[in-house]
Amino acid sequence: MAATSALTTGLIQHFGYPETLQTTSDGTIRIRYWDQGYSQRVQKWAEACSVQVTQETVS
Repeated sequence: MAATSALTTGLIQHFGYPETLQTTSDGTIRIRYWDQGYSQRVQKWAEACSVQVTQETVS
């Protein structure tokens, strides 16, 4: 997840956004930034794969 976060942040910066909000640089998933249609599936996947999830948002 940390590698995915680095890749997506680099990609999204090309389009003028500072960072992706769905993940942190250490690979934690920020679940509040996932569309409600996906958040439950992402949460289940994260639990199955032992990926950390946070409810925190970027301030």
